[in-house]
Amino acid sequence: MNETHKNAETGRRRAISAKRMIVPFTATILLMQVLILLNTVHIRNLNAYIAEATQHNFAITAFTNGVSRATDEMNGSAMRYVGSGEAEALSAYLSAYAEMEENYSELLELISAPPTDAATIHPQAEATEEDPVQLLEQAKAAVAGRYETERTAMTMAAQARGEDLSDDPILTGALPPELAALPPEAMLGRAQGMIHDSAYQSTRGDVQRNLSIAASVGSARNEAAIRRLSDRMEASQVRQWMLMGLIMIMMLAMSTLLFKRLLDPLEKSAALVQQGEPLPVDQGFSEIRRLSASYDELLTHRQKLEAELRRQSHTDALTGLPNRLSYEDRIAALDAAEPDRTLIMFSMDVNGLKETNDTQGHQRGDVLLCQAADCLRATFGDGTGTNVYRFGGDEFAAIWQGRSEKEALDALKRFREEQDRRGISISVGYARLADNPGLTAQHLFDLADQSMYKAKTAYKRGEEQR
Repeated sequence: MNETHKNAETGRRRAISAKRMIVPFTATILLMQVLILLNTVHIRNLNAYIAEATQHNFAITAFTNGVSRATDEMNGSAMRYVGSGEAEALSAYLSAYAEMEENYSELLELISAPPTDAATIHPQAEATEEDPVQLLEQAKAAVAGRYETERTAMTMAAQARGEDLSDDPILTGALPPELAALPPEAMLGRAQGMIHDSAYQSTRGDVQRNLSIAASVGSARNEAAIRRLSDRMEASQVRQWMLMGLIMIMMLAMSTLLFKRLLDPLEKSAALVQQGEPLPVDQGFSEIRRLSASYDELLTHRQKLEAELRRQSHTDALTGLPNRLSYEDRIAALDAAEPDRTLIMFSMDVNGLKETNDTQGHQRGDVLLCQAADCLRATFGDGTGTNVYRFGGDEFAAIWQGRSEKEALDALKRFREEQDRRGISISVGYARLADNPGLTAQHLFDLADQSMYKAKTAYKRGEEQR
C-alpha cells in the first residue's frame, strides 16, 4: 500500500461521511417540520376556540339586551293599554313577551354551558360566588311577577271598559273576587295604580340588575377561558418560532458544513486538477477524500507513463542512448545559457556498418552499433547516460563540459584502445569552444563533424591502400 493510499485510509477514518450525516439531518428536519405542522394545527384550533368564546360573549350581551328590551316593551305596552285601551298595545305586548321568552332561552343555554375550552383542552374556570344560572332564574322570576301584575292590570282595564275578553290570551284570566266586584271607575283606577305602583316599578331594577350580573359572570367565565387559550396560543407561537429558528440554524450549519467540506474542497480540487497537481486527501467528507486518493493514484500512474513515454521518445531503441530529439534539446539548452568555454563537442561515425549489413546481415549490423554505443558510453559517458547520443544510422555524438583539452586527448586515446579491444572501428572528430569563441553549440558541433569526416576519409583511404 503506497503512502497516498495510507493517508487516504487514515483520513477516511477521521472524516465525516456526507451520506451518514445528511440522512439523520434530513430526518431531523422532516421531524421538526411535522412538529411545526402539528403546532400550526394546534394554533388554528386555539384560534377557533378563542373566536367561539368571543362569539359567546357577544351573544350573551345581545340576548341580555334582548331580554331587557323586551321587558321594557312589555311594560310600555301594558301602560298604554291600561291608559288608553288601544288594541295595538296588546299585539305589541304579545310580541315583546315572545321576544323575551326566546332571548331568555338562548341566554340561559349560553350561560349554562361550560367555557369553550372546558371539554377540550383546559379545566373549567374557578367557581365564582354568584351562580349566573341562579341569577338568571331570579331575573326570570321577577319578569314573571311583572307579567302577572301587567296581565291583571290589563284585564281589569278591559273589564272596566266592557271589552270582550274571550279571544285574548292575556286577558282571559279570572280576577280575584275583591277586584271583580269593583265598579268600572274604581276598577280602572286600581289597574292604573298597579302599573304605576313603586313596588311594581322596583321589580324592573331587580330584573336589570340580575340580568347584568348573570351576563357579567357568564362573560367573565368565557373571558377567563379566552385568557387561558391566549396564553396557550402564545406559548405555541413561541414554540413555533423556536422550531423555525432551529431549522434555520440547522440549515445554516449544514450549509456551512457543506461549503467547508464539499464545495470548498471541490473548488480547490478543480483548480489543482487544472494545474495537474495532486489533490489533498485530508480535506472534505470521506467521499471527497476517497475521490482525491483515487485521483492521486491515477495521477501518479499517468506521470509514470508520461515519464516513460518521454524517456522512450528521447531514447534510441537499439542502443539505449539518448536520440536526436534529446540531442537537440541539449543543444537548445546550451545555446540558451551563457557560453561555456569548457564545452567540447565530439562527432563519431561507425566504420564499415554498410559492409557489415550487406555481407553479414542487418542483425550483425545492429550488434556492431550496440558495441559502438558501449564503447562511446565507456569512454565519453559522464555516468548520467545523458551526454552520449545516437542520431540514427551510424552517427553518434558526445558533449563534454568542465573538461580540459588534455582530458579530451586522453579520452580519445582510451577510445582507440577500446575499439581495438572490441574489434570495431569508429571515426571521431572534436571541437572546443575555447578554440572557437563566439560559436553556437550547433556550429561547434559542425566543426567537430567536419573533423570527424576528415578522419573518416583517412580511414577509407587506409582501407583502399590495403
